[in-house]
Amino acid sequence: HGIAIHQYGDLSEGCTNLGDHFNPLNVNHGGRLQSPFQRHVGDLGNIHVNLDGSASSELKDYLIQLQGRYTVVGRSVAIHELTDDLGKGGDSDSSTNGHSGSAIAC
Repeated sequence: HGIAIHQYGDLSEGCTNLGDHFNPLNVNHGGRLQSPFQRHVGDLGNIHVNLDGSASSELKDYLIQLQGRYTVVGRSVAIHELTDDLGKGGDSDSSTNGHSGSAIAC
C-alpha cells in the first residue's frame, strides 16, 4: 500500500479532505529515496499490510521537517488502497500520486 503525507490535516470527514500529496516544490511524484526535485516531500513509498490489516514500518526521510519550509505539522498521513508505482507507471496519475488509489486509512 502507498503511504504519503497530504497537504491538509482535516480528518472531519474521514480521509476525504486531505488534499494532494504535500508538494511544496511543485514537482512530479516519485519515490522516497529520489532527489528532492524528483519527488514530493510527502512521498513515502509503500508499506506492507498484513492479512489481518495490521502494519509495522519504520521510515526515515531526509526532506520531512517539523519546522520550517517543509514542516509536516498539521498535515495528515494516509495509507492508500494500492501499491504506489513511485511515479514510474504508465498511468495518467502516476506523476501525481503513483496510481495508489484512494486513501483507506489516515
